Amino acid sequence: MDAFRIKYGNCKKLLWLVLDGRESPIYNLDSLYALEEVPFLTLAYLDSLKPDACFKNLKISQELSNYSFSRNNLFPNLEKVQILYHTFPDSSQDLSIYKKINYIKSSLFLRGNGSYKGLGNYTTSADFNISMKGCSIPNDLLDILPDDISKLESLSFSFCKNISTNGCEKIKEISSLNLNSSSDCDLSGISNITKLNTLNVINIDPEEIKLEKFQLIDTLRDVYFYRNKGLYNLNQILPNLKVIMEMLVFEGNMDLEAINMLSDFPLPLAKKNPKYLSPALLPYRIIIKDNPLLYHCDIDFICRALATYPDSVLISNNSPDCNKDDLLRQCTSATEEVGTFPDIRLYPNPSSGTIHLIAPASISAVRVTNMTGSLIYQASDSRDEIDISSWPPGAYLMTITLNDGTRTVKKLIRND
Repeated sequence: MDAFRIKYGNCKKLLWLVLDGRESPIYNLDSLYALEEVPFLTLAYLDSLKPDACFKNLKISQELSNYSFSRNNLFPNLEKVQILYHTFPDSSQDLSIYKKINYIKSSLFLRGNGSYKGLGNYTTSADFNISMKGCSIPNDLLDILPDDISKLESLSFSFCKNISTNGCEKIKEISSLNLNSSSDCDLSGISNITKLNTLNVINIDPEEIKLEKFQLIDTLRDVYFYRNKGLYNLNQILPNLKVIMEMLVFEGNMDLEAINMLSDFPLPLAKKNPKYLSPALLPYRIIIKDNPLLYHCDIDFICRALATYPDSVLISNNSPDCNKDDLLRQCTSATEEVGTFPDIRLYPNPSSGTIHLIAPASISAVRVTNMTGSLIYQASDSRDEIDISSWPPGAYLMTITLNDGTRTVKKLIRND
């Protein structure tokens, strides 16, 4: 660094600078005093810096990665960054070292335990990303949001505790929401978003994280639920979802019991080689595997998918009868035309009394569940009417099996 100062003492811009104090301690930054712009700046293990050692004149950085663990105010005049990665040395540090920043263009990544307070007022672009990982002390998302923001490209909570979104009701759109291995967080402040494209829920227990239902979301591009506990049905989180456009994954969810609410959904139509999918997932549009309690899969949605694109459907290692081979037999009719479903009518629907069933063949079994998957009614004999007057008002899913083995699922409404 001394040689740099002798040769380039008046250098104001470096394209790339990495300072790493692991092998050789760095005590001061005097040799870099003239720098005003460093597009790519990475700082690691600078905890040996003398007090007040800093980038005194640095104003612009495109990608700033600060793993320095220094307690110094390293950036007293920094104004603009595109991507900011910050790792807290410990819980005593906040973000005041960036208080002069007035523009963060695309991304803010925070790692480790530290206070989210201290960040100055800043503006950002329309496609802004926020990611938090490994924080277990109380923090508010509101402290790191720009004042005028209403949309996030992505919001991610990974291995976090005690994060609150109270006061974040101004956020109306999130393109991608990622919840991974977090607990004791209050996410109710973002429950009223009106648009969400991708939802990833990984290793979460809804009972340990305050996640209100997304009542206003009816369409998603992708849904990915992986290794969750306490998740019994999708409508615990998305009660009004009607469409999944491209990708659906339920994998390793220990308590998942039913996916009935999907029955009337249109089939996902995946794009060719979408960038956001891993190569392992590219062949599939629907993945339902390793959910030990999931027993009722022969719903209309799955049957249509198996008839339309069986090679894009992976269903395995769930409860008995909820695997691809069994479903291919259960869903298809005994006729030669694979994918033909019986034309069954329910009337009146809605109803508050008796409903009548009209089918092209004798009915051998009827099974009715509510929208959370709980069994309400079951009969294994031929009948063409059912009294529903004692059922609570609401929506139900009726699985009807004919003597020839064909099945279909109908939505039934019990009105007041």
